[in-house]
Amino acid sequence: MKSNPRKARKLIILSVVAVSSFVLSGCYDIDEEIAWDIAEEFLSANDIYSPANESFNVAGFVSSLAEEMWDEATNSEEATALDGLDIIARMEQADAVSESARALRNLPALGEAIKLRPNDWNYREDAFSIAVAIGDTGVAENSLKASDDLVNEAVAAGGKCFNLRANQLSRRVDSLEQQLGTLSQEDPNYSSLQLAFDISARELSDLYSNPAGNLFCQGK
Repeated sequence: MKSNPRKARKLIILSVVAVSSFVLSGCYDIDEEIAWDIAEEFLSANDIYSPANESFNVAGFVSSLAEEMWDEATNSEEATALDGLDIIARMEQADAVSESARALRNLPALGEAIKLRPNDWNYREDAFSIAVAIGDTGVAENSLKASDDLVNEAVAAGGKCFNLRANQLSRRVDSLEQQLGTLSQEDPNYSSLQLAFDISARELSDLYSNPAGNLFCQGK
């Protein structure tokens, strides 16, 4: 069944309510981005939403939501909290793997972070920066495409293109800047890395100064 942005937004909001009761209880501090990530993990883990074909399994969603509501009604707050903490643990693990991989320019290691968080474009951006730094143009191109595809999926699900693109470009600039700071200027890939950084930083600046003129978000 094909989705539409409004329906997608409603389902995601409901899933936030279903899986984030441990957050709302006041026992944990969590920011908005992590809350949305928890919702995304919940939808994917329960085969409710497929980013690949933008389809929803409504019956599966109702079943999962009912189960979460039953858990809440039967005093299983601890179990719900543990489910949410497991998602956060995977996020933290992926971040740690990515940080180490960036420092070592280790693409295979970064692949482990992507496996942990396949729908998170941040790690695709990290793969792009590493690939440029080591001169792997194939991985660089594929990583950028994968990152853009994930952002487009988030926009199709009801996200604001400006905010999502700004988040994506900010990660790209930060990751490229980290590589520039540790790569010798004598390295044959340094000029390509510098160019990629300049282009990305310029696009990010232009996005804020002229949002309507951003080609990526036009018509979205």
